[in-house]
Amino acid sequence: KGTSEKVVTKRDWAIEFNSGQASLTAKGVQTLKEVLGQLTISAGLRIRITGYTDSDGNAQTNQVLSENRANAVKDYLMKNGGGNFSKERFESVKGLGVSTKFSNTTPAEKAKNRRVEISLVE
Repeated sequence: KGTSEKVVTKRDWAIEFNSGQASLTAKGVQTLKEVLGQLTISAGLRIRITGYTDSDGNAQTNQVLSENRANAVKDYLMKNGGGNFSKERFESVKGLGVSTKFSNTTPAEKAKNRRVEISLVE
């Protein structure tokens, strides 16, 4: 929102998604259970969630998919966070489409790009 906000921490969580899907994998749910505890400790900070995809599919489909992944993480936190994650706690929840953080040339690298990034901001 304003330029005075400071990102306190940023991490690419290994929250896994299958190719072309926004539903969490079993391993993704396990990771989010760990994330819940860490984010609850930081209760005074707001949360920014950003979803990404690999390079498979077209740009429009990947944009929607990245948004759906970000919202899947937000929904999980709100549903399972014991009241620690109200709508107001989320600074933003958005998708940025295709990620090129990792090469998209191998299946393993593509899997790394299917991720959600969580930042804590003041």
